[in-house]
Formats: sequence, structure tokens, C-alpha cells
Amino acid sequence: MLESSKVPALTRAIDILNLIARIGPCSAATIIDTLGIPKSTAYLLLNELRRQRFLS
Repeated sequence: MLESSKVPALTRAIDILNLIARIGPCSAATIIDTLGIPKSTAYLLLNELRRQRFLS
């Protein structure tokens, strides 16, 4: 059984990056649907990943 993350936001951000690495460029809706992340959380994480230049 997997341990619960002590830093869930970081885990979700890494999940987003792994998904994009696996399937390539995709929409926010695809990320939200595939990972089951709440819409507001997904947009916050995507904006921060873009701000930090992990995404363009």
C-alpha cells in the first residue's frame, strides 16, 4: 500500500508533469479528468508550473 503524501500539492504537481510527459501536450480539462484533480486546484498548479517555467 502506498503511503499518503505529506505534501499533496507537490504530489499533484508531479502527477501533472508525469501525465504531460506520458501523453504530450494536453488541455487543462484532460489533466483534470485524467487525474481527478479539482478544477481550481489544477489551474493554480498549472499557473505556478508555468510561472516557474516547468511548462510553457
